Amino acid sequence: MDEHEWLTCVDPDRMLKFLGKKYSPRKLRLFAVACCRTVWHMLGDAGHRAVEGAESFAEGRGSRQDLYESGDAALTEERPFPVPSGYDSPASSVALWSPLKAAMETSAYAGGWTVGVKRRNQTEWDRRFAAARAQHCRLLREIVGNPFRLVGVPSAVLAWQSGTVIRMAQALYEEPRFSDLPILADALEDAGCNDARILSHCRDEQEHVRGCWVLDLLRSVD
Repeated sequence: MDEHEWLTCVDPDRMLKFLGKKYSPRKLRLFAVACCRTVWHMLGDAGHRAVEGAESFAEGRGSRQDLYESGDAALTEERPFPVPSGYDSPASSVALWSPLKAAMETSAYAGGWTVGVKRRNQTEWDRRFAAARAQHCRLLREIVGNPFRLVGVPSAVLAWQSGTVIRMAQALYEEPRFSDLPILADALEDAGCNDARILSHCRDEQEHVRGCWVLDLLRSVD
């Protein structure tokens, strides 16, 4: 995969295989969490707990045993909506599998749940499934960024006003307040940052999620 393919890819499995199992376990699981949140309204209480538990585990909180138990509960939970045959709960896969497999399986299951029960028109079902998976690719780029063009932040920017942009990034991430990322962009400019990739991402009106590559960059988190 080259840079152009990464930026235009509509197949999350291909992107995930490129990253490989050695890529950040935290970001891989947070991608799976983001996929689950696209079908949040279709998950029951056990599913919600599994997704929230996986998110906490990815961030270094909670035990692996608790994660597995929440995944088992989500797997056997009664499904409030009809779902395609063979598509398990994405909330179970995000908790039960290793990070790379969780990312792949969760994206596939969430894509199937997004489309719903298969109808007679298989072509239309496949088209809608592909569209859902293409949206997952955008989420993956939101979390990973562009691995072909690594970005750094000058130390003077990070040190500006005793680390103001670092504190802002941490606060926006923890609360979370992703809608305030444009405010962070303004602060970065005031601090002397002129990197168009960072600033444009902060001002991008599309959805931001946990694992956002700019916030992670400022927080020095992998």
